[in-house]
Amino acid sequence: MAKKRGRLDYKNEAAEVALRFKKEKEMWKKERLQAIRLLLETDQSYQAIAEIVGRHPSRIKEWAKQFRLGGIKQLLTRGNGGGRKSLLPPEAAKELTEKLRAGSFRTAGQVSHWLEEEYDLKYKGGSIYYVLGKLGGRLKVPRPSHVKKNEQKAQAFKTTFAEQLKELELPKDKELSLWVYDEMRYGLHPLLRKMWSLILVWNSLDNVSL
Repeated sequence: MAKKRGRLDYKNEAAEVALRFKKEKEMWKKERLQAIRLLLETDQSYQAIAEIVGRHPSRIKEWAKQFRLGGIKQLLTRGNGGGRKSLLPPEAAKELTEKLRAGSFRTAGQVSHWLEEEYDLKYKGGSIYYVLGKLGGRLKVPRPSHVKKNEQKAQAFKTTFAEQLKELELPKDKELSLWVYDEMRYGLHPLLRKMWSLILVWNSLDNVSL
């Protein structure tokens, strides 16, 4: 049995977390607020929230610890590690962010090639992953089913469909066609390809968008 989470909001800032999340423009802050908001408003596990945010569960736990100890102020404070300065010009960063939002790249290599062609910037080895991470990029895999899929209704459809057809009293001597409308296509399992995009953020607990 999973260990029950302890109290998190000692400063009673849940309402402010939700408000700051909606208004925040900086992606790294929005990402942290998103994780804390989900912890406060749902009973999902650290693992489930980590998958939504696109981070490792240990990172979600660390943010929860920061929020528990110092509230929003400590959550949104990070030290300067003296890391290398980015060589990416602001205009290139802006255009690349929009391309990530639109899902224009399947591989990091394609991102490197585009930066070299458009801005004469060359990134060697894994340095391109540093750039993508700074912009909030994540390598994502499409969901095999819709995020709002109701498993109970889906199972009920499978078990009661035959009875529903019988109730229609269809003519036995006439050939009929069965049409199924579904966003995933009935019986078709297309290839699920990875794609670089931005971190998934929640505008509300019922709607998701980039």
